[in-house]
Amino acid sequence: MNDSTAQTRSLLYLDDDPMAIRQMQGWLQQHTSLVRPDYFGVPGQAIEAHRERAYDIVISDLRLGTTTGLEVIREMKTFAPDAAYILVSGDADLSAALAAVNEVRALRFMVKPCTAHEVEQSLLAADRHLDEIRNLGAVTLATHALNKAGLAIVSFDTSFQLAYANAQAEELLEYCDVLGLSAGRKLVSTGGLPTPELYNLIKASYHTDERRGLAIPCGHAGQPASIVIYPLNETESAETLKSYDMLLIDAATSKQIDPATLSQTLNISLSEARVVQQLACGFGLEDAARSCNLSISTVRTYLKNAYAKTGASRQSELVSLALRTAI
Repeated sequence: MNDSTAQTRSLLYLDDDPMAIRQMQGWLQQHTSLVRPDYFGVPGQAIEAHRERAYDIVISDLRLGTTTGLEVIREMKTFAPDAAYILVSGDADLSAALAAVNEVRALRFMVKPCTAHEVEQSLLAADRHLDEIRNLGAVTLATHALNKAGLAIVSFDTSFQLAYANAQAEELLEYCDVLGLSAGRKLVSTGGLPTPELYNLIKASYHTDERRGLAIPCGHAGQPASIVIYPLNETESAETLKSYDMLLIDAATSKQIDPATLSQTLNISLSEARVVQQLACGFGLEDAARSCNLSISTVRTYLKNAYAKTGASRQSELVSLALRTAI
């Protein structure tokens, strides 16, 4: 951030929460050599200001009263497609993150409460992106943003043909001992589990009330899972499902989640953090209760508390937040 040759970028920040604007002002004041910010609390005013001034960087809150940051950015991109767009949300919502990347091709998605470090890294990413746009032309923003997320994310069509995999997922599928891709880029089981059974397990995980992780065993009796799959996209019925969007977790990574660090990072109790760590390893609530020597009702209470404190609404969102402490 101290590079004297760096270009100062114009920045538009949109949030209908005055407290959030004041917090962002405090952070951006530390980076006046990089950005010249203007602040807006009304979406329509922000859109017109961007239309008139063509800001380099736009940071918008996701939820803006009767509209959303997705809609605001979608409109802005009709007249300013090459700006660096960043979405911020108070909800740890992976579906919203994927929408930010896939629908409006946002460069970054930050979850409140953002840290000063996350804001700085997002500004640096935006600065690099603007240089790339100007020097190399348009880049594939969706791939860039998902790679930056640090999580292995894949999407398969309903026949399990690969539709998308970011760099982390490609690497995981190449070296994983239980999952892989066929020559035709179709998901296959490479462990002891038959591929048709793998498909049935994945389909079933999308149609349960408890959207828990699916632990794929390594094929040896008594051995722990080597991959945990978490469904990302919501679905109402098998008939309406158009794709299987999944978070792939290396069990070795989930075991690196330290409950004490998780407790401090997410501002949850140590007991709640231990339950979340168990979920990241692919355990269901009953298994987590046995492992933590707790009753199932206590585990459900801890999980409910963790949702309330982090803003997560599903296990996949909670687990993704936990994984950020281990990667």
